[in-house]
Amino acid sequence: MKEFLNEYLIDNYLFVQLIPVLVGLFYYKKFKNSFYKYFIWLLVYVFLHEIVSLLYGTYVDVGNNQIIMNIFNVINFLFLFRLFYEFSEQSFFKKSILFFIVSYILALLYELIIVKIDYHTNAQVIPFMIGGLGILVCVLLYFYQTLNSEKVIRVHRDFMFWICTGYFIYYLAYVPFKIKQNYFAQLDEYQYLFKILIIATLIKGVLLIIGFIWSKRKQES
Repeated sequence: MKEFLNEYLIDNYLFVQLIPVLVGLFYYKKFKNSFYKYFIWLLVYVFLHEIVSLLYGTYVDVGNNQIIMNIFNVINFLFLFRLFYEFSEQSFFKKSILFFIVSYILALLYELIIVKIDYHTNAQVIPFMIGGLGILVCVLLYFYQTLNSEKVIRVHRDFMFWICTGYFIYYLAYVPFKIKQNYFAQLDEYQYLFKILIIATLIKGVLLIIGFIWSKRKQES
């Protein structure tokens, strides 16, 4: 039992994914009348995805769970773009989000149809870079939008602020790494780089927990 917990809960940092989920579900009533409730369910999906990918790579396609990861990336990016669109107040912000959505989908089709990358064994590269860059741009646009509004004086009580800060740090660490992931994954001497992602995930989780606790109840308009 101890070995199981160490291998699947600690080494694969499931605990980092689980704690924000539990905190989010605990504060679910605070967000049940807003779009944020779907974000909480996204976190549940993220945690379940980690379990499924581990089981898939252990018992179905031993040593390889890349197809599960690629499916997750599609769902995750499209939801995050939808989240930003929901809380964008400026026309330029909305158009930028739509641009990145279209670009991400086109990049997927490019890798699948033209480059013919096998998503069963290889990670998304161009689509992930576009999606990650898109999230970073959306975060910057959100901060710009907030700084030019009255919300800036109480921004720390806005859950979106904590989401943006967490995902900005996460993708700032993840996007450069993703460029060479298919190369790094094959070399043992570069395995330490994966620890950076664990740290970024931990920071994101902590910021989301603070957001769940500290942010005010937000009603749908």
